[in-house]
Amino acid sequence: MYTTTGQESPLPVVLDAQGRELPSEDPRGSWAAGKARYPVRKVDPADPPDAPCAIRAGELPGLRAVSANLLRRFPDTAPVVKAPAFLSCATTVFYIGRTRLRVAMLVDAFDHTRQATPLPENFQLSTRREGPGWLVVFGGTVQQRTQLLSVLRVNAP
Repeated sequence: MYTTTGQESPLPVVLDAQGRELPSEDPRGSWAAGKARYPVRKVDPADPPDAPCAIRAGELPGLRAVSANLLRRFPDTAPVVKAPAFLSCATTVFYIGRTRLRVAMLVDAFDHTRQATPLPENFQLSTRREGPGWLVVFGGTVQQRTQLLSVLRVNAP
């Protein structure tokens, strides 16, 4: 079903069996969203430390790194989420010209040393297997994401 006020383009609305609108996001703190918040540290995006999951970029015209975070430590206990689940151990925001792209290193949320399950297909993401996890780029065009992936290096988780 599509709803519109006539002012904007139609937005899809998902309904349950009784015709009630379903929320488009999981509530914060729900089993799907997870309740844990893991400690991260801000690092120099252009020169991250030699640490697990650190994301580094090589040369690419117009590329600049503007912010980066690293997980301080991997959790000691399993998260209270349904498997499969992913944990971001590093994120970096890049710009190619004026286009913002976000990069994350995702590992298995239950055991960062175990091979993470394949990611679902998504036209907005470009991915590359990196050790046991996935290096994921969101934003920009497919061409920009592919170019960025080609110059990224990641320290093993």
